[in-house]
Amino acid sequence: MPQYIHINLPTKLSDPTDLWRDYPHIPLAGPIKFYYLMQAAFYLHQLLILNAEARRKDHMQMMAHHVITIALIGASYFTNFTRVGCLILVLMDWCDIWLPVSGELLHRGRYLMLPTLEITARQNVALH
Repeated sequence: MPQYIHINLPTKLSDPTDLWRDYPHIPLAGPIKFYYLMQAAFYLHQLLILNAEARRKDHMQMMAHHVITIALIGASYFTNFTRVGCLILVLMDWCDIWLPVSGELLHRGRYLMLPTLEITARQNVALH
């Protein structure tokens, strides 16, 4: 959905002047309204889930992130800065994919490296 929205908007990452061309952007297309509602619902849900699960070390940071994101979604919607909002939400969606994946790969990499380090250490001890 985010890529569909971004591709169909008359904006480009390389030319930010398109974000402000023909402002205010009224009427707002149905898919953009739907995308905004879905993003707001997602972050509201995450806010509730964050309080329902066991508290982690980064609870306050995540709470602040979700509250600020909800406020920015609402503010950009009500002030008609939806092109900028869509661009930021698309970038955030990509980060929401790659940050957990990289963390998981890093976590798995540590445990995949332990046997390799152990074998290397045994070989070094056997050579001396």
